[in-house]
Amino acid sequence: MKRVPTIVVRRNGEEIGRVIETPSTATLDRDVAMILNGIPLPPKPDAGDGAKK
Repeated sequence: MKRVPTIVVRRNGEEIGRVIETPSTATLDRDVAMILNGIPLPPKPDAGDGAKK
């Protein structure tokens, strides 16, 4: 896979959160629910893919 979507969540035209590449929690549904309820998303675990910075 070369490109992964970013999901931007807006309320009344204002961005209230986003999911970039993969969910921070177990599922995308849970991430979006947390954003809609004003709960900060946890940091993503290190993917450990060996990519160099």
